Amino acid sequence: MRVRTQLIAAISVTLLVGLVVAVFTVGAAQDENAADERQSRAQTASHEVSGLLVLTQEYVRHTEDRSAQQWRQRHGEIVDLLQEEYTKAGIGPTLLEFRSVVQALPELFSSLQQLPQEPDSFTQRRKELLIDQLLTSTQAMSDLAYQWYQEAARNRRQAELRFQALAIASPLAMFAILVAVSLLVRRRVLGPLSQLDDATAAVARGDLNVRTAYDRNDEFGQLSRRFNEMTLAQAKSIEKMHRTQKQLKAVADNLPARIAHVDGEGRYTFTNAGLQQAMGQDADTLFGRKVVDANGGPGTDMAPHVAAALEGEYRAFERTVKSDQGDVYYHSVYIPDTDAEGQANGYYEMTFDISERKRAELAQAQSEQRIRSILTHAPDAFIGIDADSRVHEWNRQAEITFGWQRDEVLGKPLMDFLIPPDARAAHTHGMDKFALTGEGPIVNRRIEIQGQNKQGQLIPIELSVAAVRDGERYGANAFLRDITERKRAETQLLASERRLRDITDHIPAMVGYFDRDERCLYANSTVLRIYGIKAEDTESYTLRSGLGEEAYAIHEPHVRQVLNGEVAHFDGHIQHKGQGAYFQAHMVPDRAEDGSVRGFYVMTFDVTRVRRAEVEQARSEQLLRAITNNVPVLISYIDAGHRIQFANDTYRLWLGADPVGLVGMHLRDVGGAALYEQRLPYLERAFGGERVEFDSEMLMQGVTRSTHTSYVPDPHPDGSVRGLYAVTVDVSSLKRGA
Repeated sequence: MRVRTQLIAAISVTLLVGLVVAVFTVGAAQDENAADERQSRAQTASHEVSGLLVLTQEYVRHTEDRSAQQWRQRHGEIVDLLQEEYTKAGIGPTLLEFRSVVQALPELFSSLQQLPQEPDSFTQRRKELLIDQLLTSTQAMSDLAYQWYQEAARNRRQAELRFQALAIASPLAMFAILVAVSLLVRRRVLGPLSQLDDATAAVARGDLNVRTAYDRNDEFGQLSRRFNEMTLAQAKSIEKMHRTQKQLKAVADNLPARIAHVDGEGRYTFTNAGLQQAMGQDADTLFGRKVVDANGGPGTDMAPHVAAALEGEYRAFERTVKSDQGDVYYHSVYIPDTDAEGQANGYYEMTFDISERKRAELAQAQSEQRIRSILTHAPDAFIGIDADSRVHEWNRQAEITFGWQRDEVLGKPLMDFLIPPDARAAHTHGMDKFALTGEGPIVNRRIEIQGQNKQGQLIPIELSVAAVRDGERYGANAFLRDITERKRAETQLLASERRLRDITDHIPAMVGYFDRDERCLYANSTVLRIYGIKAEDTESYTLRSGLGEEAYAIHEPHVRQVLNGEVAHFDGHIQHKGQGAYFQAHMVPDRAEDGSVRGFYVMTFDVTRVRRAEVEQARSEQLLRAITNNVPVLISYIDAGHRIQFANDTYRLWLGADPVGLVGMHLRDVGGAALYEQRLPYLERAFGGERVEFDSEMLMQGVTRSTHTSYVPDPHPDGSVRGLYAVTVDVSSLKRGA
């Protein structure tokens, strides 16, 4: 019989036995898993029923909608567990009774909810009966859940026993089959293989002329003949191997890594293109060169790793190389090249450029350090607690705010030192629920509570809490701020607002505040008096309805400006009570904390009298300029910096200079440095408060004129001189007459 046939038969029997064993083992394992799942569902149902009993008692005590909603949610979870059990495990007597009790509960609970809040004696008796039925049914559910759990536990133990029996029988059966197969292999396989082994050893020594003498008509006979044919094709195989080596080298040259082989003396025997490019040398130059010498000498940081790899030790390390573009990070792996006896004949090197990853890791580490630094130096107290309400983070501001040092509180329950005694029961109840769900009335909200410091003093705190998953439960991160000063400031602010209202009610201006819809939220007494509005009716007015269409048309473009965040100042003229009136308005945006504009302030002054006075002053100035421009006298005004601020039109006739162009010019630039130095003593005397007069000769457009000049000081109320009036008269005719 052919060896293959015998082996196939033996293997088939082995596989058949193994398959049967595997089928039974898998079946037993599935039964055990199913029993375990059923036991888990029963345990969960028991827990949910306990929770339902607690919620029933809570609703009976407080009659809150929240408790009713949680009761129905918990009841729905029990129904889902029963449905899952029906689907996967079928229905038994216990589950039938359990389902009957569960289905009857909602009707009892609904009847209880529908009872009046202030019942009479009959309704009270009915309520007590419903409560008793509800609690009795819930307790019955708890007993049935426990029976369900006991049945599931028994099924699980039976499945475990079946699985253990199969686990013992399977190895025994496989061992018997293995012994039989071993005897067959020894007689029909190992003998012929010994002859083939001798032949292959000769081939391994390079003797391609060796032949095998085994010539039976079975598989090994065929193998011997094929072996003889193989030796003839060995030369071709060697040639093919060289081609393969070239292909492998091409692959190595195109990998994104530096690859090399180093012999036992630490010399390069192979380098890929990546390493050659990095070293700036070709393969022939690197071949036979020592690794340490090629990379900077014995003092380089890679030298210890090279020495260890040559001793047969696996090495993986990172190093940093300085370059003009910054630090470059490399990860190198040295894999020993060992022979059959474990003797190291060198090592293989693979080096990867990990600069991008390393920079990302450094950036992440810096980011984590920044976050910790931020928390340490945060202006608010930061407290982190785990699912058991024990402190695991307590920053510097928390130490300052509450007086407890970090080492004093880490690992301790928060309730023991921060929660006031009268609030600890509520805190414990809330944290129990929060730890399971990560939800609560204070989560992701900013609220104000009372806290307790180390001295036992109560302090007002602004609290913000975020849920953080802690395994299967939830812990919390909290920012807390001592708002004692803010509370005091709020009290002061209310007093300040009262004072501000008193001030705005007594200033001679109309003051108001409008929101983004231009609805009036505040108006001072001046507004109320002028427009005949009651203070309680201000919110029924808008800027348009309060001002009227004519005045609103003047305000409208500036309203758009102030709602865009810009301050607006403008003047206007309207008809008020049949007379023209001038006003000056100021609009200032009111910004929210996020920078958006939520409204604007308006302050309006009646400047009718001022405007009329300005008109009269302008007319007077126009008349005065007309007079000075037609007087044959040079008239100017010089400020303390010796610059001309006014010049009459006579400057044009005498000097050919534009009076407007002279404004702002220094006297040195107008008459020249020589004339300025000549007049400087007179100027200094005049700015000292003395009226100065002097005569001089001036060349004006080719004509020499005899002039008499007067510097008249313009005194400031504080006694200083803010400028001079300069008057120059042509006295040439008087000089000639004399």
